[in-house]
Amino acid sequence: MTAGTAFLEKWFLTPLVGCFGAAAATSRILGLDRKQVQNAMGIAYAQAAGSKEMGSAGIMRAIYGAFPGKAGVLSSLMAQKALPLPNRVWREGLAFSRIFQ
Repeated sequence: MTAGTAFLEKWFLTPLVGCFGAAAATSRILGLDRKQVQNAMGIAYAQAAGSKEMGSAGIMRAIYGAFPGKAGVLSSLMAQKALPLPNRVWREGLAFSRIFQ
């Protein structure tokens, strides 16, 4: 594996960048203008990457913390319905702590 693709060992691209495709498709369906599409991409970026650049911009700074909150609530609701997913988040293998080492 080359240095440029080494991240593929630890990451699925869909959750990382899929929000951009979803924002683009939704922007088209809604008939957003160029500026609105740019804003949609910025908001998607703030949710996908955790960039401080996007979190320091105006209203985004005020709602930035809502994105992980939304993910946590959705995760708990899905678990309540017994959606079976890996439960080794904080342990060995490709767990959260190893990915960010």
